[in-house]
Amino acid sequence: MSLKIAMGIFSLGAVLFSGGCQSAKPGAEKDLPKPLEGMVWEMMTYRSVNGTMNLKVHKSMVYMEIKDGTLSGNAGANRFFGGIEVDGSSITIFTTGSSMMMGTPELMAQEGQFLKLLQLSSRYQIVDDELRLQDEEGRVVLVFVPRVEPDLTANIWNATGVNNGRGGVTSVLQGSEITAEFSVEGRVSGSSGCNAYSGGYELEGKSIVFTPISGTRKMCAEPPGIMEQELNFLQALEKSGVYSIREGRLELRDAAGALQVSFSAVNE
Repeated sequence: MSLKIAMGIFSLGAVLFSGGCQSAKPGAEKDLPKPLEGMVWEMMTYRSVNGTMNLKVHKSMVYMEIKDGTLSGNAGANRFFGGIEVDGSSITIFTTGSSMMMGTPELMAQEGQFLKLLQLSSRYQIVDDELRLQDEEGRVVLVFVPRVEPDLTANIWNATGVNNGRGGVTSVLQGSEITAEFSVEGRVSGSSGCNAYSGGYELEGKSIVFTPISGTRKMCAEPPGIMEQELNFLQALEKSGVYSIREGRLELRDAAGALQVSFSAVNE
């Protein structure tokens, strides 16, 4: 069965292959017929320009998702999108566009090689939960594993942005830290920047409701604006009604979809 899409902004080309492979355990492919679709595949290693298999840049987020016949993902600094054609174990990938953000030289070098290798991929294998893309010479060029998002209650979360109450989300002040830790018993606690806070929360599906939150009563002068930021954060918690976790980030939004607080997982 073939699924085909060609999205056009600019075409970087399509490569058709055949290929041998890195050896796998006998019967591994047959025993693990996990589909490509409906899963976020996170890159773990890639073939460098020198021919070695390199680990991804530390803490970089590189993944792809095949859904409804389209290909999209994050190459490290930029999001990319395109199309894919799969026929049996043969694969053709069309990357047709991306955003234009800049990252560190190391991250940008990895990103360029990753996008190149996607287009050089002609076959795939799924072996022991690994997705392996191979080039036309049968060499493994990219290795992915299923992306597992951090659990709400299994992490400490650092706030990265807070709604300022005037329709905007601002970055957390340099020199301050806002955290949240969610217990399985329905308690939330952490630092609101100057003071410690605690309260309750209730979940129903992706809905979240915070019960009254209390905290210590210190006053902090540094960094400038920290007390206003703390008040904005606590008010943002009260307004939150929906949560989501994606790419290692927790977002709290109100009922209208406005972002109230964004967090990153400490161990990501």
